[in-house]
Amino acid sequence: MGQVLAGHYQIEQELGQGGFGKTFLARDHHLPGHPLCVVKQLQPQLDDPDALKVAKRLFTTEAQILQRLGEHPQIPRLLAFFEQQEEFYLVQEYIQGHELASEIREGQPWQEDRAIAFLRDILTPLDFVHQQGVIHRDLKPSNIIRRSLDNQLVLIDFGAVKQTLSQVHPLTGRTSQTPVSVIIGSPNYMPSEQAIGRPKFSSDIYAVGVMAIQALTGKSLPELPKDPETEEILWKQFASVRKEFEEVLGKMVCYHFGDRYSYGAEALEAINSLSSPLISTVPPIAESNHLRNSQPEETHPIFPAAIAPDNPTLITELNLSPVPVSNLPKRSTFNFEVVKNSDLTAPEFELSPAKTNPDDPTEISQHEEDLQKFSNHELPKCSTFNFEVVTVNHCGELLERQNYQAQSFQEDLGDGVCLEMVSIPGGTFLMGSPGDEDNQESDESPQHLVTVAPFYLGKFQVTQAQWHRVASFPQINLRLESKPSHFQGDDLPVEQISWDEVQELCLRLSSHTGRNYRLPSEAQWEYACRAGSTTPFHVGETLTIDLANYKLPNPSERELKTRAVGSFNPNRFGLYDMHGNVWEWCNDHWHNTYNLAPNNGESWLSGDQPELKVIRGGSWSNQLLNCRSAHRNMLWANYRGNTFGFRVALRAAEG
Repeated sequence: MGQVLAGHYQIEQELGQGGFGKTFLARDHHLPGHPLCVVKQLQPQLDDPDALKVAKRLFTTEAQILQRLGEHPQIPRLLAFFEQQEEFYLVQEYIQGHELASEIREGQPWQEDRAIAFLRDILTPLDFVHQQGVIHRDLKPSNIIRRSLDNQLVLIDFGAVKQTLSQVHPLTGRTSQTPVSVIIGSPNYMPSEQAIGRPKFSSDIYAVGVMAIQALTGKSLPELPKDPETEEILWKQFASVRKEFEEVLGKMVCYHFGDRYSYGAEALEAINSLSSPLISTVPPIAESNHLRNSQPEETHPIFPAAIAPDNPTLITELNLSPVPVSNLPKRSTFNFEVVKNSDLTAPEFELSPAKTNPDDPTEISQHEEDLQKFSNHELPKCSTFNFEVVTVNHCGELLERQNYQAQSFQEDLGDGVCLEMVSIPGGTFLMGSPGDEDNQESDESPQHLVTVAPFYLGKFQVTQAQWHRVASFPQINLRLESKPSHFQGDDLPVEQISWDEVQELCLRLSSHTGRNYRLPSEAQWEYACRAGSTTPFHVGETLTIDLANYKLPNPSERELKTRAVGSFNPNRFGLYDMHGNVWEWCNDHWHNTYNLAPNNGESWLSGDQPELKVIRGGSWSNQLLNCRSAHRNMLWANYRGNTFGFRVALRAAEG
C-alpha cells in the first residue's frame, strides 16, 4: 500500500481481487481535501504487442462508455482512465453506502409498496443505461449500493470492460470464439439467452425482476421452484401482491426474452402505471463505510458473449475555422468523370491479391446464403439529380464549390416511404491511408489498389421511417423492433440496431422487392466515401461544423445527437453523411490489417474473427479523426448503440 499511480492516486487499501484484476481504495492528491476514489486495475495478461494493442483499443472504448454512463446521478462517475506498465486502470467515484444484499434477507419478505419503490428507484438509472445502448449484464444485490448521502440506489460493476478484455486472445491479439472465455453474469440472476452468450436489454429486466421476487418472497433463489415445461419461476404462491403488480412482475421475468419488457423504459412505465397504494420510503439504515464499490470478483465461466465498442480511440483536439455554407462564393458547374485506372499511382510495395472466396465454404455466413436466393428484378428507371459539392483546405477554409450530377432510382416501399439508391460508377482506387496522414492507424495499411465494379448505394443512411416500414414486412429469421432508435424522428438515421438485425432487414427488403439488397463491402464503402478524393475527408483535409455531424472539440457548440439525413453537402458521387452522424455497418469480417485483402471490392469474409464486423464513417459522438475516409473500427455482430446505423447496397451487374 502507499503506491502512487499516475502521479496522484495514492493507494490506501485493497478492496478486492478477481479474475480480471484488483480494486483499490485510493486518494486523489490532485484535488482539494484528497477525496477518496476507487481504482480498478485490469490485468489482461497479454505478452504479444498486437494483443496488447487490441486490448488497449477495446479498453479505451469501454472507458468512454463508462464515462457516458457516469453522467447519471445513480451511476458512479468515471474520473480517469490510463495505462501504466502495460496494465489498465479505471478511476471511479467512491460511493459511501451499503449493498442492497444487506436489505434482501431470507425469511424477511418485503411488502409490496417497498418492492415497487425499489423497482422505480433501480429502473430509472437502468433506463438511462439502455438509452446509451449498453446492457449491464451483471445486475444483482451485491452490485447495487444504497448511497448514504441520499438513500438512492446506485448501479455499479458494469461488466463491459471485463468482458472486453476476456475476449482478447493472450497470444494472438484476436478475439476469442471458443468457450474458454467467460461471460459476465451470475447464474441466479442471468436469463437463458444470456447464458448462451446472447444478452439483450431485456436480460437486465429479468435480473431486476428476480431481485424483486427474492425480496417479496424472502426466499433464496434456488428455493423457488420452476415449471418443468416452461422454465418459468413459480413465485406467486410465496408473495402477497395485487394482481396487477403480479402481472407486471411476471412479465419482467418471463423465460423467453421476447415476452419480457424490451427496455428499462417499458418496465418503468409499467411500474409507474400501477394504481399503487401509498409508497413508503425505504427506512434509513445505519450508515456504513462500504468499501467494496465496484470491485472485481470471481465470475462463472459459461460461454463466450458479445460486447463491443463504439469509439475506440482517444481524441486529439484540432483547431478548426468553420466556414458557414451560406458564406461560400458563387458556384460553378462541373460534370463528374469516373476515376480512371491511370489516374492512380500504385504504392511502392508488391501487391499480394487474396482469394475472392474463403477456402472453407462454411465460412460464408448464413446471411450471404440467404441473400443468394434473390436475383434482382428489373430496376426502376434511373433519373438524374443535381447537387453541390464543397471542398475546403486544411484550415476548413473554402477552396471551391461545384455542381455535379449523378443517377439514382427510387425503391417504393409503400405507405409513402421510398428508398433512393445512387448509381456508383466502377473504378480503381487506393484503399487505406498513407503513413504520413494525421492520426493514421496501422489497421488502415498497407495501402492497396482495389478495383470496384459498378453498384448502387443508398443516397442516405437508412432512416427510421424506412426501418419502420421494412420491419413490418414478414419475418425471415429474426424479430425486429419497429422503433429501436434512441433519437426519435422519421428522417433521422435509424440506430441501436445490430449487424445481425441489419442482415434481417436486408433479407426482408430483398424478399419484398425481388432485388438482392445487402450491406456494402468495406471496399465499396471507402470507394464510395472517397468519390475520387485522396485526402483524409472527401471534402478535403478537414471537416467543419457546416459540413458534417461530428463531435466538436468544444461540445457546447452543438448538441450531441443525430441529425436528419441529408443535412449537409454530399460528396462527388451524390452520397450524404459519409462522414459522421452514425457509424455505418459493413458486410466484412474484421481484420487487423489489409494484408492479403481482396483487390476486387468484394466483402472479405474469410479469417478467424467472424464475430467482429467492420463499421465506418464515425458518428455524432466522435471527433474528427474517427470520421476520416480511411478510419476503421469494429463491433460485435449483436451489439447495439445509438451511434450505429447503416445504408444498403445493390449490385448493378444484377440489375
